[in-house]
This record gives sequence, structure tokens and C-alpha cells, in this order.
Amino acid sequence: MPNMRRLDAARKLTRVSGAALMISLLAVAAAHAARASVYPVAIAGPDFTPGPLRQLAPETGGTYHQVSSSSKLASIYDSIGRELARTWELRYPTTGRPGEALQRFASDRLKFEPGTEYRRSSYGWILVSAAVEAAAKRPFFTFMRTQIFEPLGMEDTRPDSSKESPTDRVTFYHPRFAGDTRYGPELVREGDYSCLAGGSGFLSTPSDLVRFGMAISGGKLLQPATVEILQSPQRLTSGQPTDYGLGWTLATVPLAGKRTRMAGHDTRRDFLGGTASLMLFPERQIVVAVTSNIGFADTRSAALKIAQAFAEERESAASK
Repeated sequence: MPNMRRLDAARKLTRVSGAALMISLLAVAAAHAARASVYPVAIAGPDFTPGPLRQLAPETGGTYHQVSSSSKLASIYDSIGRELARTWELRYPTTGRPGEALQRFASDRLKFEPGTEYRRSSYGWILVSAAVEAAAKRPFFTFMRTQIFEPLGMEDTRPDSSKESPTDRVTFYHPRFAGDTRYGPELVREGDYSCLAGGSGFLSTPSDLVRFGMAISGGKLLQPATVEILQSPQRLTSGQPTDYGLGWTLATVPLAGKRTRMAGHDTRRDFLGGTASLMLFPERQIVVAVTSNIGFADTRSAALKIAQAFAEERESAASK
């Protein structure tokens, strides 16, 4: 049972009754028990507070929708229907090739004019995967295996496919209740995720991820000038910079008392199970990878602590 302090804080912030809050919590629990997603639809009134419903959606893998009148509900239901069709067709029955997966969402309308906003998108990387396949004139996974994985010795990295079921594959879990790890794990629904291609269609290990990071930082895989382009912040058409390069999250973090540039990538924290963080610190020649077989695991914090330990050890050795 959630502690009462948490319930009180939620009630004060969202201005809902204790009964309403408990209904939201029970809805999350019921959704997880049934392995279902919740798509709340709200008609906003003068005193309406969307907090609980807006929280309920991502905690069950659904999305929140809000309209100003009942006359607009039909369009919302159509939107949810398209989203459900895409989700179930794309994530569970495999399409095998990124070009085929692309057809599942190619007709969807853009969220915004390209370049005017930034939003993380797995579908965008499926599109990139299809472009790689077309340029290479060979299947995407074949290209990745022959041009990336095999040359770098990444022997444990492969498509997350039901056709290939390695004996050393971990069992994946997600937190049983509302993304909170305190309430125990729930088995993730089995599926073939290879159709996501570069959007998250691989299985790997921390060692293989470190091999990849070292190859990027050491110039073994790409020219330094190319890496610089990939790891430079992109700008919106307004001129506003982002904290994202081309496939790399960028940040400056303190390591051993010094501000250090970091380029990395974290998997999205969701109910698909499994979380991973890869961090490169080029100036310090440190690469860290942390993986977990449970969704919502804080692998990023763990990776930063490991990098901190290596940086402090080097600083200590250099001062002797």
C-alpha cells in the first residue's frame, strides 16, 4: 500500500479527493494485472485538474487526451484507434524489415513542422534504419552485423527476434505498480521487437556496448570529424540549441571535481522491460555501460557513479 504522505502530497497538488486518487491508483494496478494500457479521455471544465489522469496514462503505457466539449470526442476516439492499431501491429507481430515497419505509421500526421521542436521518437530511428537499408542495398540487420558488430567483436549483440532465442537472454520485468520498483516485478509480455530495428530492436551486453563506445571515441569506427558532427548539439529553426546531437544525448557533468563533456544514450523508461545507459567521456577516455533487465531502472545514475569512481582513481594516481 502506498504511504500516506505520498497520497496527501498528490491530493494537495492535484486538488482531487482521496477517493478519486485511490481510484486512479487502483486503475493502474488493475491495468497492470490485466497487462492493459489505459487511455484516459477528459472533457475539461472550469475547475478541472488533469493531474491524476495525465499521470495514469504513461504509468500504464497509454496516452492522455483532453477535449473542451463532447462534440470533439469522436476525433479523439479515432486518434486512439489509430494509435492502438499501430502499437499492436508494430511492437508485437514482427514485420521483419524496417521498411515494412515504416508503412505502419508513414501516413500519420506530423506532430510539428520539422526543425521547430525536438521530441524523442523511436519511429524516427525506424525511418533511419530504412534509409540505411536502402543505401546499403542489403537487409538492415545484415549490414549492422557485418559492418559494425563483427568488426568490433560485439559477439553478444543481435536482433531482439522471436526467431532467434539465445539461451543466455535475460528474463525481462517491469515494476508491478505504477512504475514504482518498491512493489515488486511483473513479467514483460513476450514479443518480437526486431521490427523496431534501430529504434530499439537489439539485445546486447554492457561489454559489447563499451566496445562500441570505445570504437566511437577512439576513431576505430568513424573519422573524428564525423563523430564531432554526430555529437554536436542540434539547433531548432529558431536558433535555440538542444541537448541532443545525431543519436547522442549531450551534457556536461562533474567528474572528480571537473566539468566534463558527456555524450551518451539512455533507453526510454517504459513497460517493455530492460533499461540501458551508455556514456562516453572523450576527454577522460572513459566509457561506461550499465544494463538492467527491469524497466524503469535508474541505470543513468549508476553509470555516472561508475564514471566518477574511475575519474577519481585516475586523479589520485596522477597526484602520486
